[in-house]
Amino acid sequence: MKQIKLLLLILLVTTNGFSQSINDTIRVVIDLKQVDSRGLKVNVYPPSDLSETVLYRFPKTVPGIYEYLANHQSFIKSGQGKSEIGCNDNSFPVNSDLNNNMLSYSAKASAGSYSGVSAEDTYYLKDSVYILNWHYILGYFKNLNRPYKLEIKKNPELFGSGSLPKKILNDTTDIYIANGYKKLIHSPVLYSIPDTVSFRIDGTKFTISCAGNDSLLNSNKIKDLIYTPLTEACRKSSFKHKEYSFLYFSQYSLISPYLTGLEHPGSTLICYHPALLDNNIFISSSIHEFIHSVFAPLRIRSEMQNNLDFSNPQADEFLWFYEGVTEYLTIKTLVCSGFFTPDDFLNEIEEANRHHKNINLSKVSSNVYRKKEQKLFDNFYTKGCLFAMELDIEIIEQSKGKADLFSVMQKLQKSYNPQKPFNSKTFISDLSKTSGLHLADFISARTQKKVKINCDELIGKIGYTKQFTDTTIWTYNIKGSHLISNFKENRFEIAVFRSKFNKELGHKKITIYEINGMPLTWYNDKKIRTPQNGQETFFKALTKSGALDFAMKPDQATKKQITWVKNSNYESGLARKFWER
Repeated sequence: MKQIKLLLLILLVTTNGFSQSINDTIRVVIDLKQVDSRGLKVNVYPPSDLSETVLYRFPKTVPGIYEYLANHQSFIKSGQGKSEIGCNDNSFPVNSDLNNNMLSYSAKASAGSYSGVSAEDTYYLKDSVYILNWHYILGYFKNLNRPYKLEIKKNPELFGSGSLPKKILNDTTDIYIANGYKKLIHSPVLYSIPDTVSFRIDGTKFTISCAGNDSLLNSNKIKDLIYTPLTEACRKSSFKHKEYSFLYFSQYSLISPYLTGLEHPGSTLICYHPALLDNNIFISSSIHEFIHSVFAPLRIRSEMQNNLDFSNPQADEFLWFYEGVTEYLTIKTLVCSGFFTPDDFLNEIEEANRHHKNINLSKVSSNVYRKKEQKLFDNFYTKGCLFAMELDIEIIEQSKGKADLFSVMQKLQKSYNPQKPFNSKTFISDLSKTSGLHLADFISARTQKKVKINCDELIGKIGYTKQFTDTTIWTYNIKGSHLISNFKENRFEIAVFRSKFNKELGHKKITIYEINGMPLTWYNDKKIRTPQNGQETFFKALTKSGALDFAMKPDQATKKQITWVKNSNYESGLARKFWER
């Protein structure tokens, strides 16, 4: 559960310099240069057709995160600050029975100092980087369909990227228009020193914008990495975007490496710790979010998702469809494009198999906003992915190789869209009819009950068998360790127990903070955990007795490693259809 850190200081100010005509537009003025300890200064001019006391609401959740946002711990000062009005249920009563009222408050960044920046967060690094996720910055009045006009003031060096229509008034002022609150919160904007590239695939204009402290990737390098798998994803979709934006923010810090992404209809925002940078993870996450935008849930979704109540959200039973199928189609896209090898694909499936729990997919989905079910959420990416593979194979078998999961999804694209959601009560039956196959009983039996999935059997059907082979590795035989983010010393440390270090040096706990004269970082910590050779390495560490400098070579050992071997099914019609590109 993310915590919203929004300091709301609202003043009802009568202004003479701005006059609103009678309309329902909400005008917003934000000056990016006005950031202080309270947050980002926001001025909201309510629509002039409001009367009496109304509620200015902030959402308890937003699409795509499937969890509650924390309540606002904020207050309003009305008039000249003589009285305070507390926040009640994420809402603030505002007396709007006057023309030209202005609500003025500070929206504090939601990203914590020691928690990293997530894709649903706001983040401000003055005169450098601003991540504007509007659900943390702007509220809404009763009518969600009221348009917003945003006037963003900035330094001339900064450039705003995102999917909202933008008009550049001059080098210090941008204007954005959003036709309603739902459109607004689905359109984050990233302001930064420009590192942007645009290109076209199959009629769609793609834009990549990067900000942060990643020294390894920039917009052009990401374009080179993503172009081929993105082309394949576009080829697999009947729906084509006119424009689509990828927004990337990187932040190296002492906290554990992470990556989060959040899908939107015309863009995705991905925030990551650059030490995590594995091209497979990075591009896989990017394609996953894009596939959301052309399939589910951004184009194919239930009436419940379509009419999500920000104050009292209710979930449907189809998270296995929204997240599991998307995750599976992502890795299938990557292998079909050649970005993944078959071994990469099979390793991803094996990883999902190793980390999933056998849950009732529909039941957990329907109750996902409860704390118990939140702890099981990752299973929609793991077990949901395995079920999607099982469904793909079933479609190929029933159709005798004439269809697969992608082709069924393309048929669903033609049946549903944001203006025509599916009926949650009849969707499984409707999906089966749309496919032209007999899938309803197959899907219901595996999503509405706890059913174990035999991963080895699925992999066997597509022509591979798992085997274990011995491989030689180098190791310090670490049996216990924990990672330390030492913010006081501004350094990363690893405390090791029951290892070669402890045995040979005679200390129960050794905390290492330097390797070969360099500070320990998330980039070089593998020299401790998984050394690549038998060379001697020099360390600086702390023990209960004090500081310790030492050198040591790792030991050689044998480890079991999974290898994938083709079996007799590899030449079958099923396997040929499954692996065709």
